[in-house]
Amino acid sequence: MTFTRSTLVATLALATASALAMPIVITTEQAHKPGAPGAAAGPYEKGLDALVKGDSVAAESAFSQALKANPKSSAAMLGMAELSVKAGKMDEAARWMEKAVQAQPTDANAHESLGRLRLWSGKAKEGEASLRRAIDLDPRAVRARMTLADALMGMGRTADALPLYEQALSIQGDNGAARYALGLALLRQGNTARATTELETSAQLEPRNPLPRLALARLHATRRAYPQALASVNEALALQPTLVEALLLKGDVADLSGKPELAIEAFKEAAAAAPKAAGPHLKMAMLWHRTGQDGQAAAAYRQAIERDAQLAIAYNNLADVQSKKPETLAEAAASAAQAVKLAPAVADFHDTLGWIQRAQGKLPAALVSLEKAASLAPANGQIAIHLATAQREAGDKAKARSTLQSALTRIQDATEQQAVRKLLAELGT
Repeated sequence: MTFTRSTLVATLALATASALAMPIVITTEQAHKPGAPGAAAGPYEKGLDALVKGDSVAAESAFSQALKANPKSSAAMLGMAELSVKAGKMDEAARWMEKAVQAQPTDANAHESLGRLRLWSGKAKEGEASLRRAIDLDPRAVRARMTLADALMGMGRTADALPLYEQALSIQGDNGAARYALGLALLRQGNTARATTELETSAQLEPRNPLPRLALARLHATRRAYPQALASVNEALALQPTLVEALLLKGDVADLSGKPELAIEAFKEAAAAAPKAAGPHLKMAMLWHRTGQDGQAAAAYRQAIERDAQLAIAYNNLADVQSKKPETLAEAAASAAQAVKLAPAVADFHDTLGWIQRAQGKLPAALVSLEKAASLAPANGQIAIHLATAQREAGDKAKARSTLQSALTRIQDATEQQAVRKLLAELGT
């Protein structure tokens, strides 16, 4: 009828130099590296210095001078592309990058920059081709490998990403971001032992980065090693106390560990750190709901809905809380109807609405809702029992028996099977 358990999210998101981030084409390191390939040293370096200082006008003037001195300076063209990116003129940036590639076809940085922009623009095939060309031109290009690997991970191509992370580490073994990303890729493939080693190494290499510790916490949590998970997530929070993802994970782990007070405290901190986010309020509501603190649960569900009016589960669960008092049945029906409107393919939401309509004495409407729920989830024992109960109350015992007998052929859960058989026995022959 309702979802009331806050679930531990085990997804491990990439947080390396993601190819979907804004395509930066010049690094700070390049700004202090004299004589960039293909560049007129004086004006170009002045442009880089101005770029680092945030003086776009001076940077554009300097890069323009560099291009007058050397019209084929791919580095200066990339400088102009960088200025276009910072101004949000992505089409103009793409033109500058394409000019850089045409001017200097063997400039790996130009191909890499164009590849990053193409990925960011949603042109995955073209972006991959540009990045692979950059790697071919510069066998020691770590950033190009990381960018491409991150993009491939985002496409679900873990097997293609793994060798690129491995190559990056063979070039730069102390790259903590590469170790972190490799650890996440290995987790996707189920290699938890080696993934743990890579994540632990990444944490050592980047002592101020909370993300490897957060990934380790998730890994421990999926193994139900909750004390270790709490220890790792606390390490992450010691580095970044307002990291919302870590606070939510801490709350989930505390909840699963049987420490509801600690869980609520973590969810409250997450809500304070992200005042516009619905998630922390939803998690608090689910915990309070499950533990029978209906007043606090209802208030938290409303807070979640206020922040995300499309959150169907919050409407559904609020309806369940409201349905416990006769005086709020009408509000419960309205909340449940909104959940169904937002997510019409979710069987449990139709079940919630139907069960509330039954409580209101609206049996014909309840039958419609419950039949829809049963059609969406024919193997759900609770829904079958609700539908059969309504059918019996409508005077159709034969249909109720048919509903339960049909469900028994599909239900896998032993407890649900027992409940269905019990109701069948009550119905008689």
